[in-house]
Amino acid sequence: MQEVISFEIGGQTYKLTGNNKELTARAAHLVNNKYEIIKKQSVAATTKENIYMLSALNLAEELIEIDLQQENTDEFVENEVNKMISFVQNELNQLMKK
Repeated sequence: MQEVISFEIGGQTYKLTGNNKELTARAAHLVNNKYEIIKKQSVAATTKENIYMLSALNLAEELIEIDLQQENTDEFVENEVNKMISFVQNELNQLMKK
């Protein structure tokens, strides 16, 4: 069910209509944390727009890193499963020859 969700980022309150208040609250919390970190640490953060853009860029980079880690994990698991299948097939072939 659609509902109005309020959240705050960078000291400014926003409202939107959404389906998952908890998810939006968690996402807003992450964005606000990133906003505050960049606001304090970045020399390029001279305007709210710059801080928002840098926050979005940083969060996108983190998401890409997670995606790459997942791809590497998936590839590793697939390789290990293929090794196990090959081992079992070889053992079965050896048993069938006897």
